[in-house]
Amino acid sequence: MEKLSWEEIQKQYPDQWVSLNELECKENGEVIAGIVTAFGETLKEVALKAKGKSFISHQFKYTGAIKNFLGFAKWDIGNASIE
Repeated sequence: MEKLSWEEIQKQYPDQWVSLNELECKENGEVIAGIVTAFGETLKEVALKAKGKSFISHQFKYTGAIKNFLGFAKWDIGNASIE
């Protein structure tokens, strides 16, 4: 897997959730580049794909505009269930 810039990730995975590893970030935390380790239409789907993998530095990120993010606050990634 190759490291891609955030712009390349957005082009290759439009309107998708991505699991990023080996992040490069600006001082303010903005992602500059990373390695996509999983992707999908929902955060839950991507988190399940990424579960159990080893990461150096990791972040879940959406490549499009988030329209409705309700429900995430109650989501437990440990057992991947949404209430």
